[in-house]
Amino acid sequence: MRSNSQYSLEPYDIPEYPMQSVSMGIFHLDGNDYLVTVDRYSKWPACYQLKTSRSLEVIDLLKRQFIDFGRPETLVSDNGSYFTSYEFKCFIEDNDVKHITSSPYHSRSNGLAERMNQTIKNSLRKALISGQTLCDVLATFLSTPLGDQLPSPAFLLQARNLRGQLHCLPHQLKPQGLHLGEIHSRFVKRQSQAVFQNNTATLPTEYCVGMKVWCKLGHRRWAEGVIVEHPETPRSYYIKLSDGKVFRRNIKALRPNRSSHAYNKTSINDHIYKQQRLVESTNSDKNLVPVQSAQQSQLAVVPNSVDQSGTATPALTGATNPNQMSSSFSSVVIRSGRVSKPPTRLGFS
Repeated sequence: MRSNSQYSLEPYDIPEYPMQSVSMGIFHLDGNDYLVTVDRYSKWPACYQLKTSRSLEVIDLLKRQFIDFGRPETLVSDNGSYFTSYEFKCFIEDNDVKHITSSPYHSRSNGLAERMNQTIKNSLRKALISGQTLCDVLATFLSTPLGDQLPSPAFLLQARNLRGQLHCLPHQLKPQGLHLGEIHSRFVKRQSQAVFQNNTATLPTEYCVGMKVWCKLGHRRWAEGVIVEHPETPRSYYIKLSDGKVFRRNIKALRPNRSSHAYNKTSINDHIYKQQRLVESTNSDKNLVPVQSAQQSQLAVVPNSVDQSGTATPALTGATNPNQMSSSFSSVVIRSGRVSKPPTRLGFS
């Protein structure tokens, strides 16, 4: 069984102030591990080289960041061992921080940290070749504007520009007032453009507790299970398999079991389907033949001609043999409600 196609994006809510929500991740480069944190509001990046593979070092680095910028309300990360240990869980609870983890095998749930990991990793690889350091890479990011209408991360976080390699005018180095409403509207516009550009035609399927699904366990490995819980994170579910094991998966790694009575299409698909049925019922008194039940017919064909009494005369209903189909028919209404035209290469006009 192959993987699902890409679904439309489900963006996070835009934070109201800097350091309200922070995303973090870890990348590997030249035998070293690096911890990356990025503010979801100002996009302020921070990168630390890890000396050990224990979560206690990550906790110490986050403590220092909390002192410098304050405790965030939420932390978003993946399910790495650094962020799922008992020590890290106690640290999060003691600091009154909500920890949100992405679904396994779905790194797009923490897309901001993954994008920053890739950017810093590529820039650091080039900087090391030219003799620069990690500090030089971060200094450049902090002073670079986010876009043509958005200032730099340093300005969004500290309301002033930083003096560095990118020269600024003297008045730009002084604290300045921020128009929060204008900044928020620009973030909303930027997010809407990103959702529109990355949107796909495939709509996500609605799932519910108790629904039978197929769960992806690995590369082309699927197992049948039942949804037992829906966590707070959107599009994420806990699935219990037949052997009693429980896995957490994003809907990208789920497929509905058609034998489940709880299977339903999305509300958007239902709306489109009802609109098609409404159009068909409206035109049934003209040239369309209403779709028959599954026991009576597999197909209902729409004729081109109407008899003298004004009643449509179907020449073919329920025929499955292509040789029996007349070339005078121009379209076919299938059981699903879709109107399909016969191909001209088979002699249909």
